Amino acid sequence: MSVLLRLAGRNLRRQVRHTIFGFLAIGLGVFTLAFADGFVNDVYHQLSEATIRSQLGHVQLFRKGYRDAGSGLASEFRIDNAGAVKSVLAADPRVQSVMGRTVFSALVSRDAAEQPVEIEGVEPSKEAALGTMLHIVAGRMLRDDDEFGVLLGEGVARRLRAHPGDFVNVLAATTHGEMNLQERSVVGIFRTFSKAFDERVIRIPLRSAWELVDDESVQLLVLHLRSTNDTDGVIASVRSGQYSGEFEARAWYELSDFYASTRELYSLQFGFLQVIALALIVMSVWTTFAATVDERTAEFGTMRALGSTGGGVIQLVGLEGLMLGCCGGAFGIAMAALIAWVISQYGIPMPPPPNAEDGYLAMIRLTPRGLLQAFAVGVAASGGGAVVSAVGVVRLTVVQALARGV
Repeated sequence: MSVLLRLAGRNLRRQVRHTIFGFLAIGLGVFTLAFADGFVNDVYHQLSEATIRSQLGHVQLFRKGYRDAGSGLASEFRIDNAGAVKSVLAADPRVQSVMGRTVFSALVSRDAAEQPVEIEGVEPSKEAALGTMLHIVAGRMLRDDDEFGVLLGEGVARRLRAHPGDFVNVLAATTHGEMNLQERSVVGIFRTFSKAFDERVIRIPLRSAWELVDDESVQLLVLHLRSTNDTDGVIASVRSGQYSGEFEARAWYELSDFYASTRELYSLQFGFLQVIALALIVMSVWTTFAATVDERTAEFGTMRALGSTGGGVIQLVGLEGLMLGCCGGAFGIAMAALIAWVISQYGIPMPPPPNAEDGYLAMIRLTPRGLLQAFAVGVAASGGGAVVSAVGVVRLTVVQALARGV
């Protein structure tokens, strides 16, 4: 084996033109796969963080059946012992904060314009720490002392033609079946990644929401975790904990239909492009080795005339392919890491995703798994191309192979 390795290295140095061409082909292919994987990973990362930090939080806890009931029957799923449950959940070191939300339907109006909405009663200071990707397009965030303040979704504000400082009327049913009307001052207008969400949701302070519906309870407990990577672990702990029989816990990716559908769409698009890129890589590498081996047919005929077997020729060419694949793959990985770092300093301006109004700056988020897969593809394509080309040569007789050099 050591002799074959030395021969393979010498042959690569001797075939300078083909070696350089194969090296660049493999390196470019590995770079393309790693770079594309990093781009897709960033799209998923930014979409997941936007879902978490503008709408849902990392984990939501609610009474069983709440998700199927809808906001119109939310009052039937009160969490009466919310304080005790919060204390238990907050004791987990992976949890940064636990906040309560009450959700109900209402009618908001201004002048002659009316809009049915879903009101979220929130804890403003905790929501501000979580909602780092909630874009305030006008005005400011809610504060704990905004007793009669309201934060409007951009779509709601557009239909009401409301701006910060304007007053809107909010009409909602209390838990006793009576109607309650309040006048509220618009403190800000927000935009999330989801246009549909912005067209139906407004937010008011939790205590103010209690006054509006005459009920001091919440339907949701939202967990803000220190790291998104802890989501599955926290979910498992909650589902096996003391409240598992009373409540249902859902992760953000289980709650967002928009995230699931958008990821599925992008997976199909990027997956198709990656398959095309992979096919081009394999074809270019195999074509390179086919040309190289064909030019060396007489050399391999001489080796066999001197006693080498067809298997030995295949083994030698395969080692050359693997060595070239390792070198080209390492070059491609290094190039991907360097260019990804440079691009991520500035970002790539991207158009808004489906059902969104804001574009975003894409980064290249490389992962060890993605880099290893790209490297493995480069090595496998190189080694496989070399072996397939060598098999075609050893099928020739020694005389036929030697005749190629005449």
